[in-house]
Amino acid sequence: MFAYWPASAYYYRGFVVKATDSQVYVHYDDGDNRWFDKNYPKTDVVLDEIPQKRYLLGNWVLAATEVEDRYSAGRIFEVGDRDDPKPWAKHSYYVQVNGAKGYWEQFYQIRSLPK
Repeated sequence: MFAYWPASAYYYRGFVVKATDSQVYVHYDDGDNRWFDKNYPKTDVVLDEIPQKRYLLGNWVLAATEVEDRYSAGRIFEVGDRDDPKPWAKHSYYVQVNGAKGYWEQFYQIRSLPK
């Protein structure tokens, strides 16, 4: 799963290692830990599942950034060309983050953000 880290405004990989009736305890890959209230916004903890559907223009997603192990929330602004002979182009998406710069990302580096 991916969990939001407010101090950096990025998402990082982690695992839920404890749960109570009202909270989940996330252990991040780098060794940090954090409790999340189960009433947290749905976008604070994102399951690491590769969707079976293709993304559409305007979809909100979580995408890998240029910095290893960091992920950001963003929107799909362009879809790769299915007729392009380059294999990567058929499964790539242009993701714009926070209205700022965008970048092309491969399908397997993107996760759906809950609504």
